[in-house]
Parts: sequence; structure tokens; C-alpha cells
Amino acid sequence: MKSMGELYKHPEEYDLEHLGDSDDIDFYVSLARKLKPRRILELGCGTGRITLPLAEEGARLGSEVVGLDSQSEMLDKAANRRLQAPPEVRERLALIEADMRVWRADSPFDLVVTPCSSVTHFAEPSRSAHRVEVVPKQSCSERPVRG
Repeated sequence: MKSMGELYKHPEEYDLEHLGDSDDIDFYVSLARKLKPRRILELGCGTGRITLPLAEEGARLGSEVVGLDSQSEMLDKAANRRLQAPPEVRERLALIEADMRVWRADSPFDLVVTPCSSVTHFAEPSRSAHRVEVVPKQSCSERPVRG
């Protein structure tokens, strides 16, 4: 059995782990629908399993969606999914390769989600809420993912 770190290097296996899972997708999409945020950030977006449905809802609501992940293999899969999406979804979705523990956004987000226990990747879980609060308030350089 592969460790989670190894699993993140194999997005096709990660997606198999979540095959048939939709309750969490429905939850995050309904949250966006209810809150109608202008900007949504998904920390640890992985292969885009939740990010793309959020971007689809974002296209209906006029919201911008940013997916952030530190694993290039996962983001490559998310970028491929993004390319398959309709233009109105693609234009509202940005994918960024960065470490969520230190990344800083250039403008605030109205909704920040961290699905699939991604918050456990913080070195000090007790500081997680502090990190999420700080993320939208400071600038940093980032590497956008093409696609």
C-alpha cells in the first residue's frame, strides 16, 4: 500500500480512491451556491475533483475559483480536466502550484475550502486557522499552472 505522499505522485490512483464519491462535491457546491462568494480558494485541490464542479458553479454565479496544490502531478491532471471544461468555466478557474503552508494571495477570498483532510498537511495543525486567515491578506510570487 502506498503512503499518501506516494499517492499524490500518481493522480490516477488518487482518483480511484475517490471513485464514486460525490457527497463532498455536492456539499462544497451547495456551500458556494448558498454563500455566493466572488472568489473561492480550494487549498489542496489535487486533481480538480472538487475544483472543477466549484468552477462550474462559479461560472453560474460569476465567481472566480483558484485551486492551489504543491504536487505538479496532481495539478497536471487538474489542468487536463480544466481543458475539457467549457470556456466559461475555464476562464473562471486558475490553478496554482504552491505550498499552502506558506503561499499568500494577492487579494482576499470570500470562501476558502480544504477538502479531503488537506489541512492535516500543516506542520502544526493548531496553527491551521491562523494560516487560512492570513492567506488572503498578503502577496507572494506564484507559479500559475498552464492549461
